[in-house]
Amino acid sequence: MDLTEAFERAGARIIGPVSSIDGAMSLLQSEEEIHLGIVDLNLGGQLAYPLAEALLRRGIPLLFSTGYDVEEIPSEFRDVIRLAKPATGDEAVARAESLLMLWQN
Repeated sequence: MDLTEAFERAGARIIGPVSSIDGAMSLLQSEEEIHLGIVDLNLGGQLAYPLAEALLRRGIPLLFSTGYDVEEIPSEFRDVIRLAKPATGDEAVARAESLLMLWQN
């Protein structure tokens, strides 16, 4: 809730959150304009790497919201910025803004 409110205050249009990989994949397929994904690595007991792959294939930058250490993340995703839980909404917005600026350059 804190993340959603912080992003709304920053002017973002939120299309989630969703609590399952299937739900997230459905949103990804139905939404044409997505600027950023924040992916919890554990969605309903499932690891969300397929969702991360789908976002990256569409050219959508993403952050991992996770309590996992970097060593627990597969090597192909180690460059994805981690937002360590518990993160504040303001911290998430700041990380997202930095990522979007990097992604656009």
